[in-house]
Amino acid sequence: MPEKTSGNFGLIIKERRLTKNWSALFCARRLRIKQEHIRAIENNSIKQLPTGPHLEKMLRDYLSLLDFSSDETFSIINHWKKIDQGRQENFFGRKLVRSRDLWSCPQIVRNGLVVLAIIVAVSYIIFSLKNIVAPPKLSITNPASDIVTSQKQLWLTGQTKPEVQLEVNGEPLLSDRTGHFSQLINLRLGLNNLSVTAVKKYGGRTTIVRQVIVQE
Repeated sequence: MPEKTSGNFGLIIKERRLTKNWSALFCARRLRIKQEHIRAIENNSIKQLPTGPHLEKMLRDYLSLLDFSSDETFSIINHWKKIDQGRQENFFGRKLVRSRDLWSCPQIVRNGLVVLAIIVAVSYIIFSLKNIVAPPKLSITNPASDIVTSQKQLWLTGQTKPEVQLEVNGEPLLSDRTGHFSQLINLRLGLNNLSVTAVKKYGGRTTIVRQVIVQE
């Protein structure tokens, strides 16, 4: 059952429209609103109408179209505003909100979208900063672990990010555009520590050490 106002202004508005021989569709097109809104106004069905300033503007435009006087317009709008105020108080007091009621409050929707956009932006910034300062990924494929060998030379290979600066035992280590690196390392008898370090521009650092023992 539609909610009725305590007055009979809807019938008065409808009778004024009929005296002009205008259809509800004609008025809706003139006002650029839905025909259902015209019917709702004339049936005093406030639940089917938007709230706040949108409702007031719709009523004012419709009454102006039907040539109501300023005093008549004031009385009708003032009555509907009281009904609408009570409806809004009930709307915000309900625990469950129907989707139709939600979309009748565009300000709430806009505020929600703004909050969502801020959350997304802040999350992106935090993720970007974390990625900037986080230690770079570094892997050594050869030697895959500490080894013992009789060879006096060893190919040191691995991969990191392309933008990362590389060092092996404090000396520059070059990588290609994909982050792969390969360098021939001269070894001495006994224990050789190969310390490979990847350094990001803003301080993130990763170091991997391989121990190579050369025996005769």
